[in-house]
Amino acid sequence: MKANQNRLSILTQSEIQNYFGIPRLTQEDREYYFELADNEVYLIDDNWRLNSKLYFVLQLGYFKAKRIFFNFDADAVADDVSHIIGTYFPYDIGHEFKVPSKPTRINQQKLICQHFNFRRYDKHVRAELKDVARRVVHRSAKPIYILRELLSFLEKQQVVSPAYSTFQDLIGNCLSEEEYQWQHLESLSGSIKKNMRQIVRAIDFKSHAEETPLIEAITFPQLNFELGRILRRLPKTNFPIGFLTNSLKKYVYAEKTPASLIAERYEACRL
Repeated sequence: MKANQNRLSILTQSEIQNYFGIPRLTQEDREYYFELADNEVYLIDDNWRLNSKLYFVLQLGYFKAKRIFFNFDADAVADDVSHIIGTYFPYDIGHEFKVPSKPTRINQQKLICQHFNFRRYDKHVRAELKDVARRVVHRSAKPIYILRELLSFLEKQQVVSPAYSTFQDLIGNCLSEEEYQWQHLESLSGSIKKNMRQIVRAIDFKSHAEETPLIEAITFPQLNFELGRILRRLPKTNFPIGFLTNSLKKYVYAEKTPASLIAERYEACRL
C-alpha cells in the first residue's frame, strides 16, 4: 500500500497493513473466516456466476476479519480463492478467477451489511465522524489518538470503516481547522486584551472556595495586571499550567527547542 506523501502520516506501513490491509490469512484462518453458516449459504444467489459467488465469499470472510470492504485484484487473493473453490466448488478447480463488476461488488456489500446489521460509510457518517474528531482534538491533538477514537466510534455505531486515506484527510483537515482557530484568535488578541482584561480585573476570584488549576490560571494574570506587569515579560516557569490539556499545550507552546510558552495564547486559552 503506497503512502501519499502529501497526506498526514499517522501509522507505520506495518500498522497500516494491520488496521486497513487485506487480511493475510493462514490456512487455519481461512477455514475459520470462510466457513459459511446456513443463513450465509442462503445469501448466495444460485443465478450468480461463479466469479460473483467467489467474490461474495471473499468479501464476507474479509468482513468477518476486519469489518472493512477491500478493493483487490485476482492475483492478491489467489490462495484464498483456491481455498474457497476447493471447499465449496470442487468441480471448478482450476477456474481462473476474475473480479466482478463494481455494481455487483456494491450490491454484495449491501447484502453483507444487512446480514451483520452494519451501515455503510456515507456522507452522513462522514459528518458524524467529523464532529467526533473535532471533539477529540480538544482532548489530544495526537493523530494516532484521534484515529483510535474514530475507529472506536465506528465500531460502536456498527459502521463499515472507510479506507486509511479517508482518516488521513479527515484528521489532517481537523487539525488544520484547529490551527486556524488559534491563528484567528491571535488576530483578535488586541481586542481580547482591551475588553476582557477589564472583566478579569473586576471579578473576585480570590474568594472562590475551591482552588482549581483554572482558578489559579485566572488569578495569576489578575494579580500581575494589578501590579502593572506585562505577561510576556514574566518568566515562563511562573505560569500555572495545570489546566492545560495536551491539545492546548500543542498550541500554547512554540515549536522550538526548548519549548517556549506563548503568553498571548496562554491568556486567550483561558477564556
